[in-house]
Amino acid sequence: MENKSGWSAIDPLADISAHSYLVGMTLLAKAMLVVFIAAWFIGVAAWFYGTCFFLPIWATGFRKTDKRKAYIRKALKGYGVFLLAVGFGFTAGGIAEY
Repeated sequence: MENKSGWSAIDPLADISAHSYLVGMTLLAKAMLVVFIAAWFIGVAAWFYGTCFFLPIWATGFRKTDKRKAYIRKALKGYGVFLLAVGFGFTAGGIAEY
């Protein structure tokens, strides 16, 4: 079923594909899209890494132990990488939009 405008009434997104989306992009925009997606994956992995070391500290009530110091350091490193990845992703998105 098609109407006067030419789009399908059953599935209006049937003719949209990833190929048609990437056709109008410049090479720089395509590269920044790949960088943005990579930064997103790195950010998610870093967040899970930091949380993996923060949750045991939180669950034990922040008692002072030797293990806690190492876990805090690892959690902070993970969250630091997360923030860097978010900033890098925003930068890549800004460059692609420019």
